[in-house]
Amino acid sequence: ERTTGGIDGRSIRSSPMAPKEEPPNLHVALVAEIKADAYCAAPTPDGKSVVLGEHDGPLRAYSTDDASKRLLVERARSETVNCALVANDGKDLWVGGASGDLTVYDAARGTKKVKPFQAHAKGVWCMCLGGNGKFVVTGGADFGVKVWNLNCDVLSASNHHSGAVKALCSFAGDENHPPAIWTGAQDGKTFRWSDDGDGLMEADEGSFLKGVGQSGVSAICGTPDNTEGWVGYESGRIRVFDRASGAVRNDMQRQKKTISALVSMGECVWSGSGDHTLVAWNTKSKLPVYSLPDQGGFIRGAIRVGWSMWVLTNKSVRVWAAESNENDLKKRLGDSEKEVEAGEEALSEAAEELEKTSARAAEEKERLEKELEASNAEKQSAEAEARENQERADRIAADAERAAEAAAEAAKEADERADKARQELQDALDEERKRANDAADAAEAEAKAAAEKLSAEALAKAAAEREAAELKEQVADLRAAAEAGGGEAAEMAKKLNEKTDEAAAAALNAAAEKDRADAAERAAADAAAAADAKEKALEELRDKLQAELDEKTKALEDEADRFAAMEKEKEDVEAAKKLAEEEAAAEAERAA
Repeated sequence: ERTTGGIDGRSIRSSPMAPKEEPPNLHVALVAEIKADAYCAAPTPDGKSVVLGEHDGPLRAYSTDDASKRLLVERARSETVNCALVANDGKDLWVGGASGDLTVYDAARGTKKVKPFQAHAKGVWCMCLGGNGKFVVTGGADFGVKVWNLNCDVLSASNHHSGAVKALCSFAGDENHPPAIWTGAQDGKTFRWSDDGDGLMEADEGSFLKGVGQSGVSAICGTPDNTEGWVGYESGRIRVFDRASGAVRNDMQRQKKTISALVSMGECVWSGSGDHTLVAWNTKSKLPVYSLPDQGGFIRGAIRVGWSMWVLTNKSVRVWAAESNENDLKKRLGDSEKEVEAGEEALSEAAEELEKTSARAAEEKERLEKELEASNAEKQSAEAEARENQERADRIAADAERAAEAAAEAAKEADERADKARQELQDALDEERKRANDAADAAEAEAKAAAEKLSAEALAKAAAEREAAELKEQVADLRAAAEAGGGEAAEMAKKLNEKTDEAAAAALNAAAEKDRADAAERAAADAAAAADAKEKALEELRDKLQAELDEKTKALEDEADRFAAMEKEKEDVEAAKKLAEEEAAAEAERAA
């Protein structure tokens, strides 16, 4: 053992190998020892610094190159820090307090991004990232596990444990194992649930690992091959569980007190204990490879930072390097070199393919340029045609509009002419009806007068006939008397002659009256015939006017049909115009 110059004014002890009681070919080196009473440590993603939460309250950032430190967050001694975690791609520093509080700081400047808030009813004991860094999982002394998004909103919570949750571990996924979160508590149980990336802990998605420890779970870690989960207990026992089945593979114990830290270091898993010792376990044989004696105090925790492991005690922080870690780094470096070689080969192939692709792209560019030129020509032609179609459509639309206006004016004039013709026809009909009625009334009056006159003449004729008959009787009587007596006979003959003259006159009068009655009857017949002729003429005039009205109505209907056809033609023109515009736009879009 030798002592060299210290970091930050402190001494550093380094050892080229393990203590004498361990095999001499197992190289272990104490790289540095930092005098700090730290409760927790959080490495940054780039591995350039480690944030320590110290007993006297503040959070300090230590460089992994030279252990230089700077004050990051000033906290009171009463604000004890239980755990810390760097999240959000190194931007945020989450700090869990002994009173159950959570605070989020800017990881670079130490300023508060989220003020302290009560995350658990009692102390926040542990934290880990989940969902490939999209959320943070916390375990508390209140038996609870909570999942938070990076804005400190609770995504889910679970109380599947019956003791304080002291350990959390996030497992990456591979082709044989899904991503998972393991939680361990003082009830001796380890619970696992699938990390689906949504941060939701469903009751039917998780399960407890088989075999309950006789003491509380105090630490959990995974192995590089992602097939096992190592669980440490407060009794100093370590159990190895199969990732797939959850069954116990191995159960071993070398240390006497609480396993406070489990860290995977390549082909070994290091366990730190409350008995102040560090033990390196072979991950294949599950046997202790070597142990490092008293670390100067109770080991509170340990983290891997790049090539080293930082071990926290109540006295100092020791930085160890081990051959197993070096081998792991060499293996990773070899894998990286192989990946680089494969990448270079793939890059070379990609370069060749790129050249071919560039050539094809040049050909395709030339082809596309020609197509674009042709398309532009087609576009210009289409635009010209579209303009011509537009102009033609505008002309047709203007003609149709003028025709529609003319048709509307003609229809208006036709309506006016029709109204005027209807009125003239109605007036003529009314006048003719009045003349016909007047003529009929006159004929009827004349016929009535003639009938009355005829009736009077008939009565007069009858009276004359009666008078003639009486005269005949008197003449007969007179003739008889004449034959009977002389002088008296002459007197009677004279009277007879007078009566005969009177009868002849009466007969002549009756004949004249009969002639007049016949003439009146003929006049009445002529009046009736004239009335019939007038009625017939009126009917013929009515038919003529109706024919004219029908002809004009048909002309109006034809004009309306022509106007409707013109409207239809206008609509067709508008549709053709719209179609031409759409085709021109589509052609322009295709050309573009």
